Amino acid sequence: MRFKTSDTFEKLQPKQKEIDSDLHAEEKLKELEYKEQWWLYRSRIFLLVFVIFMIMIVSGTFIFHLTAPDSWRWLSVEEEKHIRDMAVTTLSGLVMSAITTYFFKKEKK
Repeated sequence: MRFKTSDTFEKLQPKQKEIDSDLHAEEKLKELEYKEQWWLYRSRIFLLVFVIFMIMIVSGTFIFHLTAPDSWRWLSVEEEKHIRDMAVTTLSGLVMSAITTYFFKKEKK
């Protein structure tokens, strides 16, 4: 009995289609993962910019109230104290975070 090339080709063709569909599914999964990572990256950048902007506003307000004449100020003494306490807390948290990140990165190497 002799093999016909067309029979062999027809028998192998469905398997090739399955392999192609698997590759197509893997490509779609990779594309979806990339889009998800891109969205997370963009949201982190947005959050970082927003936090920096808010810190600049609060710091500018506090510095203005330290340097401006009494007639230009709109915050009470208690409100200024609250802003100062919040700034000190935020700054100490940032310093501790930076120190912790630095030491953890050094240990991984």
